[in-house]
Amino acid sequence: MEKITDLTKKQQKAFLSLRKAFIDCNRAGLTFTNHLNKIIVYDSKYVSGSTDDRFVDGDINEDQVIDDMNVIDANIDQWVDCTVYLKLTEKGKEVFGNQQHNILD
Repeated sequence: MEKITDLTKKQQKAFLSLRKAFIDCNRAGLTFTNHLNKIIVYDSKYVSGSTDDRFVDGDINEDQVIDDMNVIDANIDQWVDCTVYLKLTEKGKEVFGNQQHNILD
C-alpha cells in the first residue's frame, strides 16, 4: 500500500546521506539552529543551542554573529508548540485517503 511518507530509492539514498552528514557534523562538534527556514551551524565549544525570548544573562541575539558561510537556506518549515498540518498535493490527498480507508477496514 502506498503511503504519503514513502520515498523513492533516490530520495531514500539522499535522505540517508543527509542523516549521515548530520551525524558526522554532530560528532565533529557542531551545533545547529533553525531560524526562518535556514539551518545555521556553530562550533559547539562556543554555542550550546538556542532558545526563544527567554533571555538569560550571557545570551546574545544570533543576528549579532550570523556568518553567511555558516548558513544553509534549507527551505524548512518550522513549527513551535503547535499542531502541525501538512499541505498535501492532489496525489498526497488521494494516497492519504486510501491509507486512512485501509486503517479503518
